[in-house]
Amino acid sequence: MLASAGEADRPIRLTLDVEPVALDLDIAIACGLVLNELLSNTLKHAFPDGGSGTISVAFRCADGSATLTVADDGIGLPALPNNQEHPGSLGQQLVKALVEQLGGTATVEGDAGTRFTLTFPVVHGPHAAVARS
Repeated sequence: MLASAGEADRPIRLTLDVEPVALDLDIAIACGLVLNELLSNTLKHAFPDGGSGTISVAFRCADGSATLTVADDGIGLPALPNNQEHPGSLGQQLVKALVEQLGGTATVEGDAGTRFTLTFPVVHGPHAAVARS
């Protein structure tokens, strides 16, 4: 992943905790787009000046819902006054639209590094796509 982003020489570690989960193809594509955007943002912003760190990706499915978590131990999100939301870039707007498409909810924490958690309902049916670690 780092090599395809032109970041092969950066001291960034990627950890995966992904269980094999059967998903409908449309859901798998939406999850892939969200994951790509989050990883791109992390590489751009979490570790400035070529800094080192760890990016963690987890994907779990239980009790009719799936959870995708992307976290890093980078610089976190800048504090905004009066609990204002961070302005939405095109990528953030894309992620928001995909979360809505999935019928899910998303949370972002940015105090010590950044953690994005997406939870959405899944219906087990024909195995159209499978996420593999």
